[in-house]
Amino acid sequence: MLKKRFIRQRTRRAQKETEPLQLNSLMDILTIMLVFLIMNYTISEVELSIPKNIKIPESISTSYVKKGITVQMSDDLELWVNNSPLLQLGKARKWTVELRGQLEQELRQIRKRLENIRMRTLDAQDQANVINLIMDKNLEYTHLKELMDISSSAGYTEFKFIVIEP
Repeated sequence: MLKKRFIRQRTRRAQKETEPLQLNSLMDILTIMLVFLIMNYTISEVELSIPKNIKIPESISTSYVKKGITVQMSDDLELWVNNSPLLQLGKARKWTVELRGQLEQELRQIRKRLENIRMRTLDAQDQANVINLIMDKNLEYTHLKELMDISSSAGYTEFKFIVIEP
């Protein structure tokens, strides 16, 4: 009899003592995931594809890229505009009048297309004045100066230099 009463009491205690749901581990995991997502979030909506033969300079600056056209120049003086190869300076490694004219004409055409798009779209950002320059870190300054000069004569007023964080 005593044994039966003990068993009944034990089962009643087991039924009464149900543990509440433990949320501590779940909260820890969610906090870690939240921190990870915040740390890897990027405000910039521009995605750039950089050719393998361009070594980008390092900088501690944290300014974000704006939408606009992209001009890239490698160490072997190959020039891309919006990810398509446009021209090569050649062995002379100098800007000729013909090369300058070819690049300026291409930049003017792109600027005109961007302005037409901006006029037709209500909420469009002003991309027609922005140029993103991706230059190899081993290039001489004269090539950067020349690109900026050609771009400004084509009507671009805002230059963004693409670098990587160390």
